[in-house]
Amino acid sequence: MFDRRKLNSRGVGSPVYKFEGHDAPVLCVQWCPNKSSVFGSGAEDGIINIWDHDKVGRILGSTDPTVPATSPGLFFRHAGHSVSDDCASTGGGGTLQ
Repeated sequence: MFDRRKLNSRGVGSPVYKFEGHDAPVLCVQWCPNKSSVFGSGAEDGIINIWDHDKVGRILGSTDPTVPATSPGLFFRHAGHSVSDDCASTGGGGTLQ
């Protein structure tokens, strides 16, 4: 995630935060229309991740050592998604289904 206010004149900058949660290239990212801090990412690994960047930096998780740690900001994972092939009509990548 980049802060557009901190890009240099060539449009280059350092990421504010790197969301890590896929094992393959990300094909689509869409922002939630109802909450500006929430977005979804779909990748070739067949996973949809739902993120909340407001939660990045907060200490979250279980104290149970048998529960695996997750990436900060990640609050939902879904396996077996599809991405539509509507690139021509949307002007970009596919739509998360």
